[in-house]
Amino acid sequence: ENVIKCVLGVRAGRSATDDQSAHSRGSSKLVSLHWTPLSGDQLHNSVFKAAKALNSEDADPSKLVELFQKKPKAAKQKVQRSDDSSSVSSKARLLDLNRSNNVAISLKAYKDFTYAQLADVIKYLDPLGRLESERIPFLRDLLPTQTEIKAVVDYDGTDDRLVPAELWFRQIANIKRIEVKVKVMQTMAMLKVEANSVMESLRLLTRVCNQVMDSEKLQDLLAMVLAIGNIMNEGTRGGRA
Repeated sequence: ENVIKCVLGVRAGRSATDDQSAHSRGSSKLVSLHWTPLSGDQLHNSVFKAAKALNSEDADPSKLVELFQKKPKAAKQKVQRSDDSSSVSSKARLLDLNRSNNVAISLKAYKDFTYAQLADVIKYLDPLGRLESERIPFLRDLLPTQTEIKAVVDYDGTDDRLVPAELWFRQIANIKRIEVKVKVMQTMAMLKVEANSVMESLRLLTRVCNQVMDSEKLQDLLAMVLAIGNIMNEGTRGGRA
């Protein structure tokens, strides 16, 4: 009420009681302004100290309602959730849930391959070099255990009941010695890198040896050590070296 009086004043020809009743009818429709009232020194030291009083005797409080009325609360619509329980229960669930999720995440690193293509890459040791060497070490995360292989092999249902990890394990279940093949692929991928590393170490060792052999200062130092040693060893078997 005080806010409206300060901003709009009391209209001519209307009593404070009339304004109060008008305000009481409209104030509930207005949005709230959140502030802390000032008084005393706080008001004196604020920008409101020099604020000019507004002359709005002819203003209509209904204008505030028009400009700042509360928006009606939208009725909450009930969202009908699809019954996922039926779809989840329809899955075969051959693998542990966490295991299935981890394998599915690892498979995303090879999303440019179908399951059949990736299985052939492993089966034939990637003869075309389709897999970059950086991705080969992660193949071991996609290998099933014997228990998991047995679970997918014994399953006689349809593929639409299988999750991605189970579909993948089913695709590679018949690849013989798959663990060995993945290790061979890792060795093939890392051989060149490791060979280059060894060659660089050998080249460094060669440079160090050449610098030692060609160092004149080192030769002079060793000659001084030899001369002093011969003096110290004079008359013994180690003398005259």
